[in-house]
Amino acid sequence: MKRTFVFCVASLLLAPAHAKTVDPFWSIGFDKLEQRYKAGGDLTQAAEWSFNYGGDELQLLIEGEYEYDSEEKSTETLDTIVAAKFPVSGFYDGILGVRLDTPDGKDQHHFYLGIEGLASQFVEIQAGLSLSENPSIAFEAEYEGLITNWITLTPSLEILLPVKDNPARDEGGWGPKVELGLRLSYDAVDRTFSPYIGIHQERLFGETGGIAKSNGKSTSTFFTVVGVKLLF
Repeated sequence: MKRTFVFCVASLLLAPAHAKTVDPFWSIGFDKLEQRYKAGGDLTQAAEWSFNYGGDELQLLIEGEYEYDSEEKSTETLDTIVAAKFPVSGFYDGILGVRLDTPDGKDQHHFYLGIEGLASQFVEIQAGLSLSENPSIAFEAEYEGLITNWITLTPSLEILLPVKDNPARDEGGWGPKVELGLRLSYDAVDRTFSPYIGIHQERLFGETGGIAKSNGKSTSTFFTVVGVKLLF
């Protein structure tokens, strides 16, 4: 998801007389770069990043998500979206491209159709539909609440809903994975470096939760979080 914490480099060329031309711009940022600690000392490394290049009417979007479980010694998540992004209204952009799901194990590729933007009360949302032999629906929402000009409290919600059984990912049809987070950040160094602390919880429901139980895993995991947001 494209987040507020993104550094944009833009160039504007003013033509003679009344004409104005806008050059393409680019932006890149890490919205999350963190360690997640749970009881017993086990930890998960997690990251979310995004890159945009283009103009107001059409952009190239590359964004990704990564999770590594030190207890299992495996990459649980390595998702990359490569897509075109274009405005569909004053507050929302459409996303059309592919999603590459390539963690440890068999790779899975999907056609991706999504939308992202700013909902009421300044809540940032992104929803996406992955179409393939293993279809799924994803939804994310995040709100950046300013406590001061430099301190921000950010609650977040992520839902992944597999439409059918996906044994390679231990997912059961219509059994959602829900992630809730709350992070407190401090914007420093001209807002290019923002360390944060927080909490994060993951819950598995339905058939996905049943698969976890049959594998001897918990359906609910609670983490404390330490991380940083980086802008380039």
